[in-house]
Amino acid sequence: MTWSQNRRREREAFYKGETHKKVAELFVGNPDAGLTLLRELENNEARKRTESLKLGGLMTTAVGSALLIFSALAVARSMFHVVAAALIPLFVGFGLLFYCYVLAPKSK
Repeated sequence: MTWSQNRRREREAFYKGETHKKVAELFVGNPDAGLTLLRELENNEARKRTESLKLGGLMTTAVGSALLIFSALAVARSMFHVVAAALIPLFVGFGLLFYCYVLAPKSK
């Protein structure tokens, strides 16, 4: 499985390099346009990654909140560890959202 992942990454890097070469060839007279296009492609990838993290954070937070509410309603007070287990996905979701909105590099 690791070999397969490494092979896929190598192919992606190769294709990205080929794309950069073709863009450079297309914009020989105007290199600024080619660089602008490449920067825009990289910004789009970063934006997609950040949006995916936001969605994952929201989903994980929703699951954690639902688990917390349902386990609090269904469990007696003496079974605190069941309620506490619901805090795990809740805090993971908060962590993902905190990263997205506070720590993630901002796109320009």
